[in-house]
Amino acid sequence: MSPSKRMGIAQLASLLLFGSSLAIQVDVSSTADLTDTSKRVAASIVNRYQNSSTIPGLFDQPYYFWEGGLAWDSLVYYWAQTGDATYNELVAEALRFQLGDSLDYMPPNQTKSEGNDDQSYWALAAMTAAEYGFPLAPVDGQNTSWLEIAENVFNEQAARWDNGSCGGGLRWQIFSFNSGYNYKNSISNGNFFQLATRLAHFTGNQTYSDWAAQTLQWSIKVGLAFSQDYNNSTLRAGTVFDGTDISTGCTQINRIQWTAALGTYLAGAAFGFNTSSTRLYASGTGFVATVNTTFTDNDNGTISEVACAPQNNCNTDQLAFKAVLARALAQTAYFAPFSSSLADPAALASLIQRSAKGATLQCQVDGGSLQCGSDWVSGNYDGIEGLGQDLSVLNKLLAALPQKDIGTRQTASNATSSASGGNGTATGSSGGAASGTATPLPANDASGVQASGFALLAALSFLVAFGL
Repeated sequence: MSPSKRMGIAQLASLLLFGSSLAIQVDVSSTADLTDTSKRVAASIVNRYQNSSTIPGLFDQPYYFWEGGLAWDSLVYYWAQTGDATYNELVAEALRFQLGDSLDYMPPNQTKSEGNDDQSYWALAAMTAAEYGFPLAPVDGQNTSWLEIAENVFNEQAARWDNGSCGGGLRWQIFSFNSGYNYKNSISNGNFFQLATRLAHFTGNQTYSDWAAQTLQWSIKVGLAFSQDYNNSTLRAGTVFDGTDISTGCTQINRIQWTAALGTYLAGAAFGFNTSSTRLYASGTGFVATVNTTFTDNDNGTISEVACAPQNNCNTDQLAFKAVLARALAQTAYFAPFSSSLADPAALASLIQRSAKGATLQCQVDGGSLQCGSDWVSGNYDGIEGLGQDLSVLNKLLAALPQKDIGTRQTASNATSSASGGNGTATGSSGGAASGTATPLPANDASGVQASGFALLAALSFLVAFGL
């Protein structure tokens, strides 16, 4: 038993006797410490849900629909990484209840306000369940699968691909009556990109790879990713900005940077590089470089939400963003051994461990329950606890553990069924609902390697990232 483990037990005994609050100490190089602390954080997430939820699958205010999807995705990942199935029935119930009649995570209680980013977070949870062979079916008594559900969402979003403005891309909102319908944001498009690369990895279907390449290319072309620097017009490798509005022809970019936006593109690049080792996906090195240059504190090397944390004004959504980046770093680390071009495994592991250490320094046990703060840089519990903070800490702890295999159709159990054909045949339009007779991308839009200009852009980001 490690010294930090013994200290943790002594602290817990003191809490039971005296009821005081104490910071926890975690050896982030110890699998046992990481697993035990992950269990405490998972219990905190479930307690929040059970103590407040009035609708299965949803956390009550101030938490929005998307964060519920992220929470269940995180708990599927928690089961896969730790083997603890305590919450599997609860997770399955949540993921089932919010499916909606079309098995697409557009339930009646959300459809009037749901955005593409909201829907995609739940689809990514279904994708995680497919990849790790989550042992419970998405719909009792029906011949369906987690894969089919992820495909349903993908096909619907592909049908919303908007060639009518800015040359493509997904709008933030699904319905025109919602504020933000004219905004094309990086998280919606990054999540679609990530979902496409994960479906391509899981199924081997080329159409998903084609859509992934087109989405990343569009993001680069419009300036959401790898945008030009303000001053000297040189490329800033791996930069991901918030979004752009079609009212300006997507010529003006909102240059706020968020860990979640970077994280979802990084995850997509990791899966894409493993499936198709093209120069386009080698741009993942730029995303990793941006983690270090933009979102990592210089003093202790841990990750910070730089757009709001220094001013202590992160809103509820933003407090959960680091969970997305933490998971993306784990996915990148999983695929990194396949090529040193994607990321240096040792440097990536160090970054993950430093951030895990900073995250746990924000946690304390109070009255027998674990509470985690928001500012990983400070080294002391800041008293700002909540669901997003728990999700961020949990994903960082799980990222620091040895990663379990990310499965494919051939290797993941309970992932597919005869009802899931893995078509990936959706095509874009200027909006509207998905069509069961949709066709693949036109050939001249399909491949990242065919677009030499974008491949060069990605190659340049590779060179800048490594100072070559």
